[in-house]
This record gives sequence, C-alpha cells and structure tokens, in this order.
Amino acid sequence: MPHDPSHPARELPGGGSFASLIGMSRFTVLIPIVAVLATSVALFTLAGVLAAVATWDSAKAVLEGDIRTTNFVVKYLKVVSTTLEAVVFYLVGTGLYVLFIGPLPALKALKAESLKDLEAKLVNVIIVIIVVHFMERFVSGGDPDSLLRYGAGIAAVVFSLVAFQYFVLRDGKKADPSAA
Repeated sequence: MPHDPSHPARELPGGGSFASLIGMSRFTVLIPIVAVLATSVALFTLAGVLAAVATWDSAKAVLEGDIRTTNFVVKYLKVVSTTLEAVVFYLVGTGLYVLFIGPLPALKALKAESLKDLEAKLVNVIIVIIVVHFMERFVSGGDPDSLLRYGAGIAAVVFSLVAFQYFVLRDGKKADPSAA
C-alpha cells in the first residue's frame, strides 16, 4: 500500500518508524529457513550415503550369485524416497526465502510467487513420496490383505490431496478447454 502523506508514520524512539520495524521483522523467518535448509542438506547427504551403500550391497550380492531384484529395488526406492523428502525441505526453505526475504535468481524455475504456489508444489511432491512408500511395501511383498488395506489408505490420502489441490489451490481459475 503506498504511503499516505496525510497519515505520517509513527516515530519510534531513535528515529525509526513502526512500519520499518515491521518490515524488518520479516527477517526473523531466516531462523526457520536455515533450519529447514540444513535438514534438506542432511537428507540429501543421507540419500547419497544410502545410494552408495545400496550400490555396494547390490554389487556384493551379484558377485555372490544373489540376483534377486526385489532386494535391489527396495534399497533404491529408499534412496528415491529420502531424496524426495530432502526436496520437500528444500522447497519449503527456498520458497519461504523467496516469499519473505526476496528473489533468488537461481530459483526462477521454482515459480513460487505465493504461499499457494508453494503449497501446490509441496502437495505434488508429497503425493510422489506416498506412492514411492507404497511401492516399497508392494515390492517387498508380505500379507496381501495388509497390503490391500495399506493401498486403500494410501489411495484415500492421495485422493484427499488431489481434491485439496483442485478445490483450494486452483486459485479460482477454470481450465481453458482451448488450451489443450
């Protein structure tokens, strides 16, 4: 909102205005941003370690004659899952920075100009994480009834997230049929 000269800003002791103090308070969000980005770095590092261990274990198993692909797939799905979790933290950290502090030129592809944009991106990644976790259980095998119940629960959660995205995050815009 532009400054209205008929309503002067309240002066604080020391000469600053209350509005500038409030404007500077946005930098308090740097504390959680740093924490979230540190968590992201830790998860990316963990994913790298998991990938190295999975590759080592897979190579060792093949050399020993064990070529059951189920074991390999489950280990690598854990790597994918951990990487996606790191992406969630990265999106939150960088998205909060862009929303509260200022633009980051390297993140133009993020295109999170509002909290709604950030939520939409997070919902997409969370859906993929949920599906990857289900695939881990599916590939591992186990009790078919338990897997069916787990899959139904996953389907309900994914359906709810998609409905949330459609009804809450669509920004009131109707799809343009001519854009297809």
